[in-house]
Amino acid sequence: PRPTPNTMETFFEDHAIPRYWQPGAASVTIVATSGTWPPVVAVAGYAPGIRAWKPSGTRGKVEFLPVHSVAETDGYRFSALTIEGGLLAAGDASPQGKVSLWDTDSWQRTQTLVTGHGPVTSMDMSETTLAVGTAKGTCHVYRRVPGAEMKPVFQSHLTVDSFPLLCVGLGVAGDDSELLVAHARGLNALSVWRLSDKRLVQRMARPTPANDVTEVATANLRAMYVRGSLMA
Repeated sequence: PRPTPNTMETFFEDHAIPRYWQPGAASVTIVATSGTWPPVVAVAGYAPGIRAWKPSGTRGKVEFLPVHSVAETDGYRFSALTIEGGLLAAGDASPQGKVSLWDTDSWQRTQTLVTGHGPVTSMDMSETTLAVGTAKGTCHVYRRVPGAEMKPVFQSHLTVDSFPLLCVGLGVAGDDSELLVAHARGLNALSVWRLSDKRLVQRMARPTPANDVTEVATANLRAMYVRGSLMA
């Protein structure tokens, strides 16, 4: 049927975002490396794919060889990367907020996690835990199970704010308990959870206009400072 005059109709199915790819001129926006030397290197940018390199050679002369098995997945660009404990985690910008995991020894994809809360905006990973922040202000925490896949730590996701999570961080407190720090810009909310008993131990918030660049930057630096203090 012909559309009603003076009305607008959805052009893309299911409100999908139109995809684009400029393979010859796509800027790199994220670089992640492992914490050991020589490091594993992974990069992502505006092209809907990811590229990785593995080290080869002796300590004195190291070459980085491309890993061809880590490439485009489902056509969305990657918005967050982290490498830790022999795993590469890559969060994408799809509406489903998927996180793909690769083993950095075999370079086989081992698991795909689906947050279901919009694009991934931030990530952090320790030897045992993965924390994922999304554009809808939720945080999803997964625990490594020896010999098995990652499993959710909480029965439901953690809601920090309705705005994107700019920073999530994992650290260890003085009593050796593992902590999760998450920051969202809406209320400049900084929340801290203790993962051992899944309790919220601290929440600080200061109402600030979401488009106040100075306040948002200050709060994000504060979150990064708290994260760094925990990990020191």
